[in-house]
Parts: sequence; structure tokens; C-alpha cells
Amino acid sequence: MECRKLKDVKKLSKSLVLSKDGFYKLIMIAKMEQFDKFEYAHQSFHREHQPEHLALTSRDLKGIADDGVGEIKGDAIKAFSKINQMYKERKSVVGHMFYTPDFKYWHFFYFDLEDTASVNNHWTHADSPHIHYISDLNPQHTAESAWTQFTNGSKSFGGNVHIRYSK
Repeated sequence: MECRKLKDVKKLSKSLVLSKDGFYKLIMIAKMEQFDKFEYAHQSFHREHQPEHLALTSRDLKGIADDGVGEIKGDAIKAFSKINQMYKERKSVVGHMFYTPDFKYWHFFYFDLEDTASVNNHWTHADSPHIHYISDLNPQHTAESAWTQFTNGSKSFGGNVHIRYSK
């Protein structure tokens, strides 16, 4: 967060691995808002999208309840198929904005479930868990524009940086 040139951020990101615990500690430090020790505040956003066609109906729930012990049959099969497919198709996105009170400096980390998966994520360069990062060093965005764009459903930021992430 101390890099003041985008090229330095990109260089650092090639060797940096952000751990889940380390990221959590960063969030907790920012939440304390002790600006004499850490100059950034924190705001987060989470959105979950579950495809409507996979929502369980009252018939599905009744099928599960009526199925009993043993082999799954009837409407319960359809219900459990929907549940299984929901885990494959749902989308969960998370964004964490760290910013100085005057918004002069800001850092935005964002990811979805696929980004943090160990396999089959879109980062073909390394095919490893990662998060995305943009900051005040990206001239096409302000903290407000990045936040608004993300909370309105887009996570397509030009010039973002991938940072390796470990759970």
C-alpha cells in the first residue's frame, strides 16, 4: 500500500502472496480507525447471485421432506439436483476498499468465488487463487467511481493487478 508508482505495484505483485489471515488482520486494523497508527478506513461490499431457475420451490422442499431415509427418489431427486447445480452456478463477489479520510489514497481489493478457487479460475498465467487490485494509481478511476462501478454489478476494471492469495 506504500507503492506510489503503478509499475512498482505490478512488480511487487509478481512475488506477493496475500494470506487470508493477513488480509483479515488488515481489515481489522482499518476497522479500528486509529489513523495515527494506520491511515486507512475500510468499507466492504458482498453480493450473491443465485440463478432464479434453481430456486427451490415448495414442491421441491416437500419432495425432500417426504422422501424419508434411503434411496433418493421422486421430487427429491430434482430438488437435490438443483442444490448441486446452485453451487456450480452461483456467483458471490466481495470488494474491500481501504481509503484515507480525504480519499487521496485508496486501495480496492475484489474477488469472486472462482478467483479464490485453487483450480479452474480465469488467471491462466498462474491458475492459482488470486484477488484483483486497483488503487489511486489507476488514473481512470477515483475511489468513488470504482466503488460505484463495483456495487452496481461490474468488476471489469482496466489496469487491475492480480495478487496471489492463500487460504
